Amino acid sequence: MRIANSPLKRVPPEILGRIFMWYVGGRVIFPLKQTLNPWKLGHVSSQWRQVLWSTADLWNDLEISLPTGCDKNTDIVGSLSIVRSALNDVLYRGKGLHNLRIFSHSITPVADIIFPFVHRFRSLSIKNVSYGIFISLLELPTGAFPFLENINLNIYYDPASADRASHSSSLQAAPNLTSVTFSFRPTKALALEWDKFLDPFEFPSLQNLAINPGPSLNLLYPLICLKAITSLVLRSGCHLEAFSIGGAMDYRENHHLPSVIIPDVSEIIKASPTLKILEGTLILPASIFIAMKSGQLHLPKLHLVIVRLDPDGLKAFIDFLNSLIHFEGNQQLPTYSGTIRQAIISCQATDGYQTAMDAFTNKSWLYQAVGIYVSVERFTIDHDGE
Repeated sequence: MRIANSPLKRVPPEILGRIFMWYVGGRVIFPLKQTLNPWKLGHVSSQWRQVLWSTADLWNDLEISLPTGCDKNTDIVGSLSIVRSALNDVLYRGKGLHNLRIFSHSITPVADIIFPFVHRFRSLSIKNVSYGIFISLLELPTGAFPFLENINLNIYYDPASADRASHSSSLQAAPNLTSVTFSFRPTKALALEWDKFLDPFEFPSLQNLAINPGPSLNLLYPLICLKAITSLVLRSGCHLEAFSIGGAMDYRENHHLPSVIIPDVSEIIKASPTLKILEGTLILPASIFIAMKSGQLHLPKLHLVIVRLDPDGLKAFIDFLNSLIHFEGNQQLPTYSGTIRQAIISCQATDGYQTAMDAFTNKSWLYQAVGIYVSVERFTIDHDGE
């Protein structure tokens, strides 16, 4: 299919596309609803890619593999897999190419492929993309992804670009974006701090967020405001120092935020023995403090807790504090030995709220109770309702 030096190079891509479709199908294969069988094409030239773009209304899925070492002066000879489909998305007025998967170690070809067509994509997946391209995607103009529903990027972190941050305006303004997956593959051990790498961002419709920072990153998780989140996954090797969900704010004055329980939080925290700060406006499950009480969850570095709790969570937290002094004789002591210097708890209104608060009426008892294993300098409980 290499046609760079042939007379075919002078044939318009639209005509080449029609000739190709006729050749593959054995006949002119319109309308598309009659052509549901997938087919695969390999080892095509870079010019053939232009044929594909010019006939974009014929395709639903496009998968491209680019060889290592490609640059703008090299013909892109890889494998191209196209699934021919009867799908006809009315959002694009008949134009397809709304699912794109790219596997590449190069930089320029990826940018050439993506940027002119980002407005079409519902699904964007790129493996081995450079850090520079990742940031460039985030810095595209607001509204660049009007139909994007999910994005999956496998990113090679570039130390030379460590100071380049982004406000991620293009993704924040994607109204249909519900799923984001970022995986980072550093070339060497790096100390990557998210607050320098990526400014705090807000995805108002995001439901699923998965981040794999790589085993060699010392991750400081960014402050994120996720009002619709239902699934949050930080993959193995995170070693969080700070877990914060809900944004940097005074949690006691933001009761309008939704009361959403995130089941994954417990697993994230359990996998982070280096955790120093635990905070969030979204309700944390009682299982966290139940695990701390039983010794299954050991957070020796934890010193700040700012969380919202439901009635069960508040009871579990109180039980956890009580467990620190409720032992007799030779009974085995709790294994938890963290140093919580400050705890600010915001809880929902319940009939049993006053009963829970009665446990803290004797301040000297509180300080004595938690002083054995936990040194509390400030403890506050704020009531959300009447």
